[in-house]
Amino acid sequence: MKEVKKKLPQGWRWVSLGDTSLITLIMGQSPPSETYNKEQKGLPFFQGCTDFGRIHPEPTVWCSDPNRIAEPNDILMTVRAPVGPTNIAKEKCCIGRGIAAIRCKEGLSYKYLIWVLRKFEKQIASEGAGSVFDAIGKDEMKKIEFPFPFSVTEQLKTADMLEHKMNELEKMRQAALKQKEAISAMHGAILREIFPPKEGDKLPVGWRWEEVSNVCFLNPRMDRTVPRDANALTSFVPMDAIDEEKGVIAKIINRKYSEISKGYTFFANGDVLFAKITPCMQNGKSAIAENLIDGIGFGSTEFHVFRPKEGTLKEWIYYFVRTSEFRKRAEDHFTGSAGQQRVPTDFLEEALIPMPPRIDEQIRIVAKLKQKVNELEKMSDVVDKKLEAIEAMQGAILRETFDFQEVNN
Repeated sequence: MKEVKKKLPQGWRWVSLGDTSLITLIMGQSPPSETYNKEQKGLPFFQGCTDFGRIHPEPTVWCSDPNRIAEPNDILMTVRAPVGPTNIAKEKCCIGRGIAAIRCKEGLSYKYLIWVLRKFEKQIASEGAGSVFDAIGKDEMKKIEFPFPFSVTEQLKTADMLEHKMNELEKMRQAALKQKEAISAMHGAILREIFPPKEGDKLPVGWRWEEVSNVCFLNPRMDRTVPRDANALTSFVPMDAIDEEKGVIAKIINRKYSEISKGYTFFANGDVLFAKITPCMQNGKSAIAENLIDGIGFGSTEFHVFRPKEGTLKEWIYYFVRTSEFRKRAEDHFTGSAGQQRVPTDFLEEALIPMPPRIDEQIRIVAKLKQKVNELEKMSDVVDKKLEAIEAMQGAILRETFDFQEVNN
């Protein structure tokens, strides 16, 4: 982990996670999937950082027959992408292969070690670089070194100081997150002004409820027989390229036609992409396809594609599918097993959408929506900068604490 050797304060030394006098490493191992449950039978089960909180994880899955167990106050570190994030186990729990437990022995405080590991998180992640799965094994973990004050009193003093400073920053972060929630609520309120919360609710004079399939082509087929140069570039949009907060394609990847299999979803400029799988759908992953090479693109098979028919604006469809009320109705029609549920096409075909009598009214309403949404996005950007500054301050505090003077050769 040390890029250059550092001169430590008196009474400190560099030690590694492989020092068995101070640490026991327990690598996770995933139990049989049939032992997983959400009925809280057995021990809480963690297999990655999905359930990690600021300090402690919160379980969403349990295991009735655990085989690798972490004890309270063990440090849990993710060893598969992403490598490095840490939490502290607050209870006995089962750990899968994406987690390693670091158990401190007498002479090393877990309260200290959690902070020093967080300071070196980026270096730890680099230990996994080069692996296809961005993973780190036990041998690599043993090599990870960190600055160690011999005195437990000094360790706890450092940990308490960091905890105090981080708690202050956390208060600032929570205040900023509340601002984000308020902005999100305003966004929902703006959409509810236009789109009624329930199908069949009374509409303005002249409006009508229409089945989505009457105003859109759902998952339209594209002509795949058109000969194209295998080395020509086309636009590829994976699910993680959708910015769920802003509802835009944050990044389009250029790929060769030869790299695109027939299994991908096809779409064109002006189509509305809508995630059909949990939790992406629930988080609002949707966007209007734009700026595609030659006007067409490819993406995840987990997209539904809406192509507006004549007389329907793409923005009208886009704003409609982003309403929380529509997504909640879609949840009621999920198909598939828990964790991999999807919105079926037949639900979308029969779902009702409120339609104004004329397209010029759609244009007028969409223009107002865009103006209001843009104002909210500006407010959201200000809060995002606050959150980035808070994140930077956390890193600065850790660097100030653990970056020591370089040794002169």
